Amino acid sequence: MNSLRKMWNEHPLSFVLLVGLIVRLIAAYFSRGFLMHDDHFLIIESTASWADGYDNMSWLPWEPYTAQKPQGHSMFYIGLHYLFFEFSNLIGLNNPQLKMLVIRFGHAFYSLLTIFLSYKIAERISDWKTARLVGIVLALLAFFPNYAVRNLVEMVTIPPLLWSTWLLLREQSEKRFSLLVWAAVLGGIAVGIRYQSVLFVGGLGLVLLIQKKWLGAIAFGVVSFAVFFLTQIGDLFIWGRPFAELWEYIVYNMEHGSDYLVQPWYNYLLVLAGFLIPPVSLFILFGFFREWKRHLLIFLPTLIFLVIHSAIGNKQERFIVPIMPFIVILGLIGWQRFVVQSTFWQNRQKLLRGCWIFFWVLNGLALIVLTTSYNKKSRVEAMSYLYEQGNLQNFVVEASHTNNTLRPPLYYSGQWADHYYFNKKDKLEKLKEGSLINAKKPAPNYVIFYEDENLEERVQQFRKLYPSLEHKKTIDSGFFDRLLHELNPHNRNYRAHIYYFNELEGKGSPKVLPRRD
Repeated sequence: MNSLRKMWNEHPLSFVLLVGLIVRLIAAYFSRGFLMHDDHFLIIESTASWADGYDNMSWLPWEPYTAQKPQGHSMFYIGLHYLFFEFSNLIGLNNPQLKMLVIRFGHAFYSLLTIFLSYKIAERISDWKTARLVGIVLALLAFFPNYAVRNLVEMVTIPPLLWSTWLLLREQSEKRFSLLVWAAVLGGIAVGIRYQSVLFVGGLGLVLLIQKKWLGAIAFGVVSFAVFFLTQIGDLFIWGRPFAELWEYIVYNMEHGSDYLVQPWYNYLLVLAGFLIPPVSLFILFGFFREWKRHLLIFLPTLIFLVIHSAIGNKQERFIVPIMPFIVILGLIGWQRFVVQSTFWQNRQKLLRGCWIFFWVLNGLALIVLTTSYNKKSRVEAMSYLYEQGNLQNFVVEASHTNNTLRPPLYYSGQWADHYYFNKKDKLEKLKEGSLINAKKPAPNYVIFYEDENLEERVQQFRKLYPSLEHKKTIDSGFFDRLLHELNPHNRNYRAHIYYFNELEGKGSPKVLPRRD
């Protein structure tokens, strides 16, 4: 403890980086699976299938695939994963879980840039004690380690945004034009990772204009755009025209922006207040808005990002994540300065200390749960089980108790066969009759029954058609998935029951990519 205390006081940056690394490595190892559709299917499922010579998401225009137009996704970050999977195949790294472990560890180390750059920014515009507080909050903020090891573009875009801001802060005092150019390069990369980052990068350019740095503003805009263009160069090879994916993204959002759950304008303020844990979150938000004039370079881009996202109807919580470090930086600087000047808080140090104790206790409990949670465990482990058997031909997802469609993460099965899916709207007899067995679809030899509802009846119905049906394994949901189900039953609790049968084995087309062993 004495050594830790000494490191905290004498080497605070090293301390917060070490703490941040430890919790992120724990998350990388234990927090397997995926959080949502976007961090697995849009990033992993697409690129891993390309590396295996298949297009599981039907994104590409080349035969025999069916994509007729771009899907509206920047291919820059996605393309980096494609290169990783190609390299993995080259060196014989085949196990899907092992490849994902490498990816999560890579993201864990990359995310340390968020802590490092946030500390450096806070130290430059405030003092080392405030920077230390900023660093430890971002190192241990409950959901950050879990999010940091995911394939979430909202998290991946944070380091280049922070780095660009830090370089512009240095340029203000050092007057080195090269710092501005490199800031622009990083701004272009950030937009290439996530299109919406243009709101923040544009805000940085606007601040340069407000400061009447005309040449700097022009250079920043030109270089940022040039670098962004380079991140989108793949569109020329895939679609034969520049910015094809960006244009489709704009068109899609103009036509379908109201198709999603529309939240009130103040929703992101509630998200920030909740994720940062009240009452400390209220301190941070107060401090952030209090510092608007003193640190415009951080405040204005963050505010633009927040206001425009708040004006758009489709508000998913993760969309606002890219500006959270900036709010924490400026919020804690503003709050710490206010406390020093406030007679009220100077006379109520016990109350203030109590607020922070409450924050760290509640945050610590959430951190333990989130950092060790295996998200979508049953869906992932079901596919991993099929991979481990080594005899998978194809499989059936049996969900006849519901009208919902559950997409299995085929990546973990090691194969890209077009599987069979049955819910209330389908007739199981179609499988026995062979009407679904054709030249393009291998016959199944496994069936996965999801959830326990009417399970015995569903199994018996299937066994009438396939008497050799044999139970192999039942996979429970992860703790966090069960917790979410208890809090809200609409969050489905997908327990997976895996059965094997052999009546159709060898029938149908064998045209399924072989497992790479």
